[in-house]
Amino acid sequence: MNTDHGSKTTKETSVDCTEQAKVCEQKIGHKFEEIMDKLNSLERRLFVDNGNLSIQSKINRNSATLALVVGVLSVIGTFTLGIVGWIIKTKMGG
Repeated sequence: MNTDHGSKTTKETSVDCTEQAKVCEQKIGHKFEEIMDKLNSLERRLFVDNGNLSIQSKINRNSATLALVVGVLSVIGTFTLGIVGWIIKTKMGG
């Protein structure tokens, strides 16, 4: 494996990489902070209740309401079908 980096030693190459990393960090450091702030804000809105309902809490509440409505409608539907069946049976003389 060729580890020749031109005329630079391993230590010089390491120093160059460290310097490049510092330059990159300086250039993108403020963008990184902005991105992390936005991600944290998104997480708070999705999952954390901070005075207002989070999106996750709203989804949970709507899911519970929907389950209740489906249950009530199932009971009403079953009762209605039972009454209709009983009426048809008595009219037919069964």
